[in-house]
Amino acid sequence: MASSAKLAINYLLGLNLQGIAETVLFAEKNGVSKEDMLNIINQGACGNGITNIKTPSILNDSYPAAFALKHLVKDLRLAKEAGLDSPLIHPLYDSYAAAEKEGLGDQDVMAIISSLKSK
Repeated sequence: MASSAKLAINYLLGLNLQGIAETVLFAEKNGVSKEDMLNIINQGACGNGITNIKTPSILNDSYPAAFALKHLVKDLRLAKEAGLDSPLIHPLYDSYAAAEKEGLGDQDVMAIISSLKSK
């Protein structure tokens, strides 16, 4: 049960960070600075502990590993193998696996934004 809870939590973490990354990149493409967008997120209903923790990394484009991206890829794969077949698990796994293949595996999970930025 504990390992299933860990996989479920890390699935949620991946969803959250992918969403933050996509939101910040979309806002930037449309003239909203990273700093402004992250302030809006963190001061609003969508802000949470993880958005506050990851904000400095995003602003500094620096992703030293607190939780390495390669470990999230492993956990997402294990969740799929354990039966998680939700609509978002497959594109989420593919996104993080692509980032790992791009050489971001040893960086923090928030480095997903670097992978998405190049697309």
